Amino acid sequence: MKRSFRTLAFSAFVFAAAYAELTHAQSAAARAFFEENLLVDGVCFPYYRPGSAFQRFVRDENGKIDMGEYREATGVDVAIWDIRKREEMLKFIRGVELGHFINVRVVRKATDIETVFREKKQGWLFYTQHPWPLGGSIAPIEGWHRDGLRVLQVVYGTSIPVTPGDELGTGSSRDDTDTPGLTPLGREVVAECNRLGILVEVSHCNKQTTLDAAKLSTAPVFCSHAGCDAITPAKRNKSDEEIRAIAATGGLIGITPIKFMLTDDAAPGASMEQFIDHLEHAIKIAGIDHVGIASDLKRNGVEETERVAYTSPGLNSQERWFHLYDALKEKGYSDEDQSKIFGLNYLRILKAVLK
Repeated sequence: MKRSFRTLAFSAFVFAAAYAELTHAQSAAARAFFEENLLVDGVCFPYYRPGSAFQRFVRDENGKIDMGEYREATGVDVAIWDIRKREEMLKFIRGVELGHFINVRVVRKATDIETVFREKKQGWLFYTQHPWPLGGSIAPIEGWHRDGLRVLQVVYGTSIPVTPGDELGTGSSRDDTDTPGLTPLGREVVAECNRLGILVEVSHCNKQTTLDAAKLSTAPVFCSHAGCDAITPAKRNKSDEEIRAIAATGGLIGITPIKFMLTDDAAPGASMEQFIDHLEHAIKIAGIDHVGIASDLKRNGVEETERVAYTSPGLNSQERWFHLYDALKEKGYSDEDQSKIFGLNYLRILKAVLK
């Protein structure tokens, strides 16, 4: 049975009202905090979810995309952006150079982050979760760094096939039952990333690969988006041993609002409190200087029907970090501590690594 125009109009009104309520639920203190403090999102996709008219990018009279509007809407100063193909990274960098995106800067070194924050722009720091074809050698990595790549994850998992001879380690996906850690080539890749100034990432690595990378690396490594296995047992989550090993390198673990990493409850979604449970456990194990945040979601989240990823309305919206700030403030976290969680911890390791 078709719904009437009146019903459709009422549904649209309810959705708009709910969105407005979410938008205005954030406090003036949250807005003021992110005006004064750096926000680095450990994995962030700077685009909107299709089908949501509220989230379309603002364009100027020449059709150029205004990333300053994105920054103001989300609070994110630096988005660490996962790119699956080298060609895609080059296309976006070229787009910035040609002025197709305005109020945005590509982050290649730590001083770029300070410039981004000072000029109130959106910074893009490029990252690959799945290493591009290596041909069994570390030789291509120097070219990737020259192009603009600054974060490299050792292995994604079995859902994306690896060219024979390019295996670097073992992933954490459900299909991975092996326990080996870094391969000989994986060890060379970690050393080459250290030499060039590329951050070594271990979010999708299994336990042994994570521990090997942390032991071998001479620079901070990080897990940009995961939860804590002690709170919610999941192959993608990190054990206390892994969290300690990552922190010992000077790195950090970024907590993500992806539902299945926060709770194994059958009910749809996860709560803000469950997210904070993981954040506080990581702080307990690693210390507040070694914990951050990462969306791992599109700008305005996912549909509620995506039961694996969908969390709470506050964390699923583009204003998720404003809402988290308010929730942590209510729990007694000082602005000094929150400034570490939201940006300064990332800035510290990026200063230590980027060249």
